[in-house]
Amino acid sequence: MKKRVLFSSVFAIAALLALTGCGSTDVVASSAVTSFEAMANNEAVKSQTSDIGDVAYWRLQASEAAVFVLGKSAEADLDIAIEVDAALFINAGLNPSLLSEDRYSFDPATNRLSVISNLGDAQLEGAPGDTIEKTFEQWVKGYRKSIGYHAPMDHFGISLGDGNMLEWAKTLETNDKDLVFVLNPEPLIQAGVDPAKLETWVFGEVEVMDEAGKTVMVEKFLMAYSFD
Repeated sequence: MKKRVLFSSVFAIAALLALTGCGSTDVVASSAVTSFEAMANNEAVKSQTSDIGDVAYWRLQASEAAVFVLGKSAEADLDIAIEVDAALFINAGLNPSLLSEDRYSFDPATNRLSVISNLGDAQLEGAPGDTIEKTFEQWVKGYRKSIGYHAPMDHFGISLGDGNMLEWAKTLETNDKDLVFVLNPEPLIQAGVDPAKLETWVFGEVEVMDEAGKTVMVEKFLMAYSFD
């Protein structure tokens, strides 16, 4: 079985480029779904369904610390989310009651914190996919603008808005950062998180492209996995 490695050094991922809106349409059209399928079916990744009320969701994870949640149908109350172990952030000073309910959902029963995203009124075509990659293929058609590609890092990514995203390698065999969870630290810091006390996640600056196409440095919380 491939060994799962969690990067814990800022220096290991300081050059990570967050998702931009300038990805190649052709590359996304030709490879986003197949690369997502390869990542989701890797031995280091667990994909399973979870019901919330009458609606089913896919849950994709390489560890319990961070989970990607994807609605299986148009009836889903949220389209996508990143769910994290809230204990890590609470131990670093987070007061969940100070977070915006429009973007965050905290479940004290499970001690899980979700960064949620509702992307609009697009509809998923056809019946819910029986695999996460089939659902993702439908989802890309409905929410194409949220998918990007960055050639220098060979990464695809899904934007949840407000600087939060999930990224994965286009080619797992040649990339040392195969799956990356990216969180905007600002709202979490404003709600009490001390980055110096946050364990497991890495806090550092990364390069992104702003709306004008200019490279700027921004701070992120990052959790990166390598499937070796």
